[in-house]
Amino acid sequence: PTAGVVTLELFDAGGRRIRILARDRAFAAGPQSIAWDGRRDDASAAPNGVYFARLTTGMARRLERSVLLIR
Repeated sequence: PTAGVVTLELFDAGGRRIRILARDRAFAAGPQSIAWDGRRDDASAAPNGVYFARLTTGMARRLERSVLLIR
């Protein structure tokens, strides 16, 4: 609902962080989107599976099982 700085990370089912999609990045208020190319931070392809997204703002942290990768 308000503008702010966010960090968005993806984790595999084992709890290992595989990608940081946004780190301390400023976003305007309202709906936003970030594309994921299906790769890990080391540029290798992530396998098919369920991934967890953690969104951290200055006021809250939220973890969602929200990413399903199927190629």
